[in-house]
This record gives sequence, C-alpha cells and structure tokens, in this order.
Amino acid sequence: MKMQTEFDTRLDHREPHVEILKDLIYSAAKNGASDIHIEPKESSLEFRMRINGVMKLWKSVSSKHSDSVIWRAKWVAGLDLSVVGQPQDGRASFNSLGIDVRVNAMPTLYGCKIVFRILRQDQNFNLGSWGNDTEAVKILEASAKKSQGLILITGPTGSGKTTTLYSLLASLDADAKNIATIEHPVEYKLPGITQVDVSERGMSFSAAMRAMLRQDPDVILLGEIRDRETAEIATQAANTGHLVLSTIHTNSAIEAIARLEQLGVDEWTIKSSLILSSAQRLVKRLCNSCKIPALDINVAGKIYKANSSGCSECSKGVTGRIPIIEIATTSDFQSYFSDKSFELTGNSLQTKAMDLARKGVIGIDEAMGFIR
Repeated sequence: MKMQTEFDTRLDHREPHVEILKDLIYSAAKNGASDIHIEPKESSLEFRMRINGVMKLWKSVSSKHSDSVIWRAKWVAGLDLSVVGQPQDGRASFNSLGIDVRVNAMPTLYGCKIVFRILRQDQNFNLGSWGNDTEAVKILEASAKKSQGLILITGPTGSGKTTTLYSLLASLDADAKNIATIEHPVEYKLPGITQVDVSERGMSFSAAMRAMLRQDPDVILLGEIRDRETAEIATQAANTGHLVLSTIHTNSAIEAIARLEQLGVDEWTIKSSLILSSAQRLVKRLCNSCKIPALDINVAGKIYKANSSGCSECSKGVTGRIPIIEIATTSDFQSYFSDKSFELTGNSLQTKAMDLARKGVIGIDEAMGFIR
C-alpha cells in the first residue's frame, strides 16, 4: 500500500464540492477513464469523462456551483489559486487510487475549464501484453535494439504513442545503456532512465536535444519532431551512433517521410537515418459475451457489432481498446522514393482493421472508419 500523498488528503476533505470531485475521480479511475473534463456552461457545470475514447456525461449541476467547484478542483490538484484568467498546468498523485493526473486549467467563455489526464501508476509497458499484433511487436522491438537510427511513431492524440515508446524503452537494458527522454511533459517516471521535462525547464526540444547529445547517450526518446531544427538534430544524431525514438504528426507510416521532407530534411539523410516508422490507432474491442451479428453488412467472414445495451462484462458492448499498428521499413522507404504515390497495402491500418472485424474482435463500424 503506497503512502498517502498531500493530494489524497485534500480529496478526503469533508466539504460538499470536494466530495463531488472525489466521487468523480473515483468513478473515472474505476471505469478506466483516460480523461476527466469539468466544463462550465452558460446555465450548468458539466462533469464528463472519456472512456474507451468516447466522451460520456457523468453529472451536471447548476452553474451557481461553477466557481466553487472549479476553485476546489484547482485546490485539490495543487494549482496556484491566485492565478486567474490564465492557463495553468500541474500534476498530482492519488496513491489511494493508484493514479497520477496531469492537470490543465483554461479560461473559457463561462469560466475556467479543468481537464485531468489520468495516468495509471501500474501502467504495463510491455507491448506484447496490450495488443494482439505479435508480428508488429516483434518488428518494433527488434528495431529498438539497433545501435543507431531513427524510429518514428505516428498517430493522433490518444492513440497510445507514448505507451508504445515507453514500452520500447522498457524492453532495453537500462543498466548497460545511457537512455534519456526529452518530453513535454514527462508522463510516466521510468526507473534507470534520465528524463527531461522541457515544459518545466523553459527550453525547446532542439535545445534540450543538443545538450543531451553532449551527455554520451546511447538511446534518446524525443517527445515530438515538430520543426526543421528538431528534425535536423534528430536525424543527425541517428546518423552518428545514437538510437533516436520520436513521434511525428501524420496519418500513416509512409507519410512520416513526406513530413520530414516538408521540414527540410533531404532524401539522403532520411534514407540513412530512418529505420522504421509506424502508425497506430486504438480500436474498441467487442465484448465476447454480448456482441451481436451485423447482419446488414455484406462482408466476407462472421461480422459483429457492439451491443449498445451491454452486459455485466462490459461497457455498452466494449471491453477496452487495443492498438492496430502499420509499419513501414527501409524497403518501403525505397519504394516511396521511387514512386511518391506508393502506399502500404497488406500491412495497412485499413487491412488490419478489416481483419480484426472478420475475426469478431472489433465491430464492423469501427473497421469501416478506416476505409478512405
């Protein structure tokens, strides 16, 4: 049993508005929510949480409670109560619930909106345990064991990119290597690894990367490549004896190359540094106990959809989410540079989603969302 934190103590404060926050946070933790939203509206204050990627209303109260609840929410999360009308960021740990939270407060038209991003203290950083694409996992982990090169993970916010990157680091021998991360912000603390939070240090990714390269690193996790300077430093580091893992915002694994080109990285540098790019999404796993046939869909295989009524084993026909991963390797990069219209086929997100639908793992409506 972990020792109670100051935040646990605050959450136990006997005051009506704190008690509603306690119920909210407990409910979110129990139901596996990834985020909590406390949203002031014109005539109400809404409490919502994101479960399996979908926003759900938990409770709504009169707007007359907005200021008091928001003030208490900031207090519970340890934000500076003297700051008004400005964005704020913070962190809090609730050991009694086994969660940490990243907190953001943002002024809106009807008051301050607060969002808690929930991070589980017992998060399992083992790729093989949270997906069913064993071949993709093998390729990712093999790439992470190389001595140098650039590995890029792409996907929208909330697609599990950080979990994938941390899992790759966890698969390495931190005692035998000098491993570092540069993040904005640091989400999870990793034992045996040097972690830098650029949001707290007031420096850019590129400045932190330059400094880190002077500290004899073997492996660097760079939170995101978002500008030309960072892209150039990351690819140069990957070409000079370092393994660099990062994320980049694109829709597919192949588009990561085009994005590097847009940022000004030349073809030779990309070919010599990039060893793998992957794109991933999280899809809802159907409940095996209550999923129902999708008889109106004419697709080969036994096709199912979620039972919106759900059962005792699930939440509205869904039992969590699993990743689907599309991977591009050096042979695919060569094909792209020979023909810029090249796209992955058998390994694509679309193909993998349809395969899972045919196996009854995900709903056909979920799979059809990947058809362009």
